[in-house]
Amino acid sequence: MHRISGLLLAALAIGAAGLAAADPVGRAATRGQEDYRFHCSVCHGPEGRGNGAFAVMLKAVPTDLTKLAAENGGSFPFERIYRVIDGRIDYPGHGGPEMPVWGNEFNDRAIEEERETARPVHRETYIAGRILGLTMYLLSIQE
Repeated sequence: MHRISGLLLAALAIGAAGLAAADPVGRAATRGQEDYRFHCSVCHGPEGRGNGAFAVMLKAVPTDLTKLAAENGGSFPFERIYRVIDGRIDYPGHGGPEMPVWGNEFNDRAIEEERETARPVHRETYIAGRILGLTMYLLSIQE
């Protein structure tokens, strides 16, 4: 977990995903909430309870994301969730048509941003910032 936390601070310190240095954790969670609404809520629901509009069309019921800490002995599994989102952990129902690997999605977005702004974008840092933001948001909705 310390490695991921260090990565979060490093990514945010250099402005990953357009975040300002002031209150980087709060800004990461805010950006993560925006990404969640755009990418995740359709299956996991607006509040993360697994009841999104598309949930009925899936073979497996989406996870209630508000219970991740409770189901892990009260401790939010930060690194595991980060790796599920970026696609490094093979998790049933993830990485295929049921849930895209968001690391690939955010890489495409980094390329688009680079093209639109004509500024170089360090893709790994950009991707890490976006995934860390999503992970921070999920941490913030734990019950």
